[in-house]
Amino acid sequence: MGCGEGSTGVHLVMIGMALAVLASVGSTFGLILQKLAQVQNDALPPDKQYTKTGAIICSPTWMLGFVLLIAVPFPLDLVAFSLAPQSLVVPLTGVTLILNQVIAPFMLKEKVSMLDWIATGVIAVGIIFTTAFGSHCSYEYTVDHMLGFFEQLAFQVAEVLFVISMVFCWWWVTWGVPRWYADEKADQMRAVAYGYMAGAVGGQQQIFLKVGTPAPTQEDLLCCDNTQLVVICCRLCRQQVNCWRLQ
Repeated sequence: MGCGEGSTGVHLVMIGMALAVLASVGSTFGLILQKLAQVQNDALPPDKQYTKTGAIICSPTWMLGFVLLIAVPFPLDLVAFSLAPQSLVVPLTGVTLILNQVIAPFMLKEKVSMLDWIATGVIAVGIIFTTAFGSHCSYEYTVDHMLGFFEQLAFQVAEVLFVISMVFCWWWVTWGVPRWYADEKADQMRAVAYGYMAGAVGGQQQIFLKVGTPAPTQEDLLCCDNTQLVVICCRLCRQQVNCWRLQ
């Protein structure tokens, strides 16, 4: 069945999906390399460890991971969202979880439980179903049209809930966890909070990526520059949260 007038075409949608998968591959190896850099740095004698600035480790491995996590996925995601519908591109970010589950045990020597494999299988099935049965047609909208969605009550409520949840997670990590948990359990609780924060900021990034795709008019291009700036800020915030989570 054809996509109808105004569609970019199925072949372009497939290219967009492929670029989204490549972006997920970059994100996966970026995360793994940053975790590997931390593990290797912690294993060195104190006088030979690389300089750390907060959660940033000034080592070649960590910097390479940063490039793969930030510089590689951004342009690929930008093109992917301009070619394929968001309903297909966003689920493909789950490829990052699957690849991480498969590759991390080999590179980081981490143990994976049966429950982890079951969860990974559920994610894989979800990705397959959404990409197989989702709409493979991507329609062109003006930036003004897409910005109009921001005025809808559902979006505004979602954004308020996003802010509230982020404030709660910040309070939980800063005051809640130290008060009610200790040692290993505290680390697990912080990891859960940081994981949610990274995912939530990543969701905001996906929204503004779709709005910030290239548009034909000069006015739209100016708007796109602003939304892409928001995307860059979201990606950097997500990177910082991931650094905290990997500690």
